[in-house]
Amino acid sequence: GLLYGGKYHRIKTNNDDNIFAFERVNGNEKVIVALNLSENGQTFAWPGYTEKRKFKNIFSSEKIDLASPKNFTLQAGKYIVLSTTTNN
Repeated sequence: GLLYGGKYHRIKTNNDDNIFAFERVNGNEKVIVALNLSENGQTFAWPGYTEKRKFKNIFSSEKIDLASPKNFTLQAGKYIVLSTTTNN
């Protein structure tokens, strides 16, 4: 299942005026959430944020590699949830 509890930490994006991103960590599990709070599609990245483990988009099951910087695009009002939980 998804991570419950754990420590919350805001993640800075290169588009913080429109994107709110954070991570929650509990033991070896990590969930990253990014929300587009604007009325338009937005592209963003997490400058300086890298993670060696692979993530999974919990909605599409797409594997996401954050070992190097990556750009994401979210439509207006949409969000993404990435998980490193053991249920990958």
